[in-house]
Amino acid sequence: MKFQIKYLGIVLVLLLVISGCNKISNENDSVTGGSVIDTNKDDDKVEEKPVNEEDNTIQDERIIVNLNKFEYLLENGEGRNIDGRIIFAKEINDNNVVLEIDGENIRLPLHELRTIRGVDVDLRIIKIIDENNFVLEFKKSQTVGKKYRYVFNVKDKINFDGKIITVDLRGTDRAVLDVNGKKATFVLDNSKELNDLEIEVYDIVNEDGIDYDYVYMLVKDAEPIDDRNNN
Repeated sequence: MKFQIKYLGIVLVLLLVISGCNKISNENDSVTGGSVIDTNKDDDKVEEKPVNEEDNTIQDERIIVNLNKFEYLLENGEGRNIDGRIIFAKEINDNNVVLEIDGENIRLPLHELRTIRGVDVDLRIIKIIDENNFVLEFKKSQTVGKKYRYVFNVKDKINFDGKIITVDLRGTDRAVLDVNGKKATFVLDNSKELNDLEIEVYDIVNEDGIDYDYVYMLVKDAEPIDDRNNN
């Protein structure tokens, strides 16, 4: 009887040992196996969240502008080499931009066509996007002999060597031009002098129902009058 009890005790000890080993094995499995499934589920939840949120924000704030030929998107403080001229944006306001061009400061109002004579370059601020970005039109001036050829909207202005030219259309064959406050009426293909400029209007596009009317003109400095009576 004592012998049986002894062996029964041994069997119970063996069962306890086996049970303990299985528990340790299960715990090891929970580290390497069972918990991996839970971790994957957690990872799946993480992957469902937006990735690279900062990149998405930057992309949302990126300025996208459709640029035409000769148009450039510039940033305040940015320098750019355009066709051999160094353009530096120094200041952006609500209706004008200050540019430094080859070391010379130029304040350029919105939509005003500015001609840099001597280098035959036309500049115009097409759009001021915000306090840091704007669109600049930069192209070589069109010249015919000594005259500069302009095609521009009547809502715009021409700055010809400091003289501001504006236009008021009168039908399809004539226009009233204003040069620094002096006005004159021009008919097609009729060249005349106005405030020391020689101007010829050679075409007008003025159609009913169309917002953008255009004037085609040639401009140059008027020739000095040769007063032979003073000789």
